[in-house]
Amino acid sequence: MNVREDPFKTELREWVFGSKGFLRRMLDLAAGDNEHRHRSTSRRLKSVSVEQIVTATASAHGVESSEYAVFRSGAAGRDMAAWLCRRWTGATLGELGSWFGLQGIDSVSNLVRRAGARHKASAAWRRKAKQIEADIGLNTGHKA
Repeated sequence: MNVREDPFKTELREWVFGSKGFLRRMLDLAAGDNEHRHRSTSRRLKSVSVEQIVTATASAHGVESSEYAVFRSGAAGRDMAAWLCRRWTGATLGELGSWFGLQGIDSVSNLVRRAGARHKASAAWRRKAKQIEADIGLNTGHKA
């Protein structure tokens, strides 16, 4: 059986410097041979929509998801929904604007940044976010 070597691996050997063990690990990573990393990455890349996150977050906070789309809304969980959307979806800041009643990407970025600060500061906030992730099948055990 004649197996052709991946050209990426060949090139990798040319520019990665380090011990043989280090090079082997780099080749394994390039080849996707690290099963644990592959499983955790696959879970993290699970397809989830902004709508699913917004709906689940609103439900967990006892509000209607439409309340998040109101400019300067004080609806419970709005910041968490924005943070979760940035964490789990490929939606851009511009795409998230209409979901949170915001016009510019700076406004969405600020909402997500403030949510990130709350995530760091509050264990209760982190638990609630983790529960929402689990409810929609996104709990990977990774830190944000």
